[in-house]
Amino acid sequence: MRAKSYLQSVRFRTSNLGFLNLAESKLENVSCKDCDLHEASLSQLRLKRLTLTGCNLTRAELFLTRLSGVDLSGNDLAGIRFSDRFTERSGARIEEGQAIDLVGLLGREGHRGRIGNTDARSLSLNDKNSPVSRAQSSSRLKEHTPAP
Repeated sequence: MRAKSYLQSVRFRTSNLGFLNLAESKLENVSCKDCDLHEASLSQLRLKRLTLTGCNLTRAELFLTRLSGVDLSGNDLAGIRFSDRFTERSGARIEEGQAIDLVGLLGREGHRGRIGNTDARSLSLNDKNSPVSRAQSSSRLKEHTPAP
């Protein structure tokens, strides 16, 4: 797939990027700090070293964008949109509160407590600022996982 846009070594700071369309683009060494990316189209991105810090990703579309290695903690993920298989999230880091929000997406038909090939109880949590241990977080997620 040929990228529609190519951003390399770009830093965005406190930028209003709401409704931005970067679908099918390649981003390499890109960072966004305190940016508004609400309802941005970030589908089918090819990523290499993406950093998001304090960004608003409310209702952003991330269909088929592999987020492995991306730290999503500290960003607003309310209403974020993934594909039906939900595989985009695999390998991304999230906080405990974000995990509970994302587990709510599992209630859709077909998920049965799984995110792609990943059991919801094994979400990667970034709990360095949380007093709750990983074991406690996992058991909390289990409580919120829909029954098969």
